[in-house]
Amino acid sequence: MPGAGVPSALCKARGIQFAKARIWVDISLVTIAVVAGYLFFGR
Repeated sequence: MPGAGVPSALCKARGIQFAKARIWVDISLVTIAVVAGYLFFGR
């Protein structure tokens, strides 16, 4: 699955557990999407 690449790289580079890295990456992507939506489409 392509979405697992970033957490997998974090696991190897930083020694973080995959589950925690996956949660943080997912939260970050959702936050970026929400902010971008407000910036591009306004409110």
